[in-house]
Amino acid sequence: MIFYKCSLKNLSQIMDLLRAYGNVAGQRINLHKSKFYVKSTMPLKRIEQTQLYLGFTRGSVPVRYLGVPIFKGKLKASFLLPIVDRIKSKLASWKGNLLSCMGRVLLVRSVLQSMLIHNFQIYKWLVSLLKLIETWFRNLIWTGTILHSNPNTVPWHKVCSDFEEGGLGLKSLSEINNAYMLILCWNFLKGESDWAVVLGYRVAKKNGTVAHYLTSTIWASIRDMYPKVKTHSTWIIGNGTKVNFWTDRWLSMPIVDIMNIHASFHPKFKCSVSNFLKDGSWHLPPSIQGRVGNQIDNIAIPFCELEDSLIWDLTPNGDMLFKDPYSFFRQPSLKSIGLKQFGIIISLPLSLLYFGDSSMGRPPLRIS
Repeated sequence: MIFYKCSLKNLSQIMDLLRAYGNVAGQRINLHKSKFYVKSTMPLKRIEQTQLYLGFTRGSVPVRYLGVPIFKGKLKASFLLPIVDRIKSKLASWKGNLLSCMGRVLLVRSVLQSMLIHNFQIYKWLVSLLKLIETWFRNLIWTGTILHSNPNTVPWHKVCSDFEEGGLGLKSLSEINNAYMLILCWNFLKGESDWAVVLGYRVAKKNGTVAHYLTSTIWASIRDMYPKVKTHSTWIIGNGTKVNFWTDRWLSMPIVDIMNIHASFHPKFKCSVSNFLKDGSWHLPPSIQGRVGNQIDNIAIPFCELEDSLIWDLTPNGDMLFKDPYSFFRQPSLKSIGLKQFGIIISLPLSLLYFGDSSMGRPPLRIS
């Protein structure tokens, strides 16, 4: 997928690029399978000229690309419904009543939840859709079909907890989605990818803050995570070009907070750390040296040219894997009454088992 401004010069360059690619790769562009997409307000005459020049047919959004819906504007439930319908058709096609309860749990955990992971890494899903899918999961686990529910079931948040906490080891879809959005925001803040650099230029304001509203589906998904990532991240100084000397956190806290500088002055501070580095040593004004000089002197300056790197404060090595943001959002439950506390020892294959939680006034649950 190539993004470009619809001008004759750009169209000519696009076609030259495609021809050059074809000559090198030994492939030819299939004009019948290729499409171009333009905004709805573009004049019809210009659209016809573009179609004639490229030889492609005009497509309409939303469109699926590499399994992910591509669209313009705010995320709507209708854009994700094809994915939801695919999950539903999978659930309806399996005969869950032929599996044991734990077999259905494994089916949900290993197969069904995995079908959503790819899209969860791109967009912040609507809560209503996540609850709908989890309702199907719950019905499948307890009844063997998505069409019927069992009123005598454990609350879903209990099911989505670890075995040690009395759950079944499933993960909440909302917490999975939030974890991937935190990772996406983390990658954006690091600025190591082209998309992060482009989006960074778009969201950055002249006063040093970031825009809350932007016509970007990616930014709409991660903007609520931005303060969390900023709070729990620290910059490791390399060449100092990526790090704002005043407002970024590369010491114990941002220098503006150490020196109690009012927030109204923060946008005026645009110097990077590199402005205070020369020939591998620090050059600080006396006013700064007296306040934070001791902390800055403890910062090791690399001998060779290195990029600044961002580390996650809540992990020992500073890296962020999925388990780290997932643990960040998940609040562990208190140790619940597990099967061991009933004096029951389970051996596979699971036998017919009855147990109940009389403290919550529920009848025994049947797990087969």
